Amino acid sequence: MKKYKPRNGSRLNQEQANRYGQRIAQLIGDGGEVTAEAILNDAKSPKSPLHDFFEWDDSEAAKKFRIHQARYLAGNIAEVMIIEGKQSEQRSFFNVSKGKNETVYVTVQKAISNDGYKQQLLDRLIRHLQNTTDVMKLFKEHV
Repeated sequence: MKKYKPRNGSRLNQEQANRYGQRIAQLIGDGGEVTAEAILNDAKSPKSPLHDFFEWDDSEAAKKFRIHQARYLAGNIAEVMIIEGKQSEQRSFFNVSKGKNETVYVTVQKAISNDGYKQQLLDRLIRHLQNTTDVMKLFKEHV
């Protein structure tokens, strides 16, 4: 049986990632694919290992979804910047941790000028590049 683990930076713990991963893999089955809607439909059953991941109180779920929308909004606005003399479209706002339980959005100028924020973004970029490199190697092996 395959073991699953949380990705770096995930809010899932080891046990949750493995339990949820096992169930999603089971839902994928021999067909090789599953939709997000099928995952949600499975999770509706209190007997599903996925059930506890979801918020079932509609008012609370609506609030969380609006927060998700706000994150999407802040993360999907760009501006044109000049980088090494060339125009480049880049994100306008970056999410960073401020303290243990607080996430805030800052401009790139603020991120660059704050050593803690800058380090968070560089660490995230390094993880992203490592993951991308690993996926590219995986694809290369199977071409």
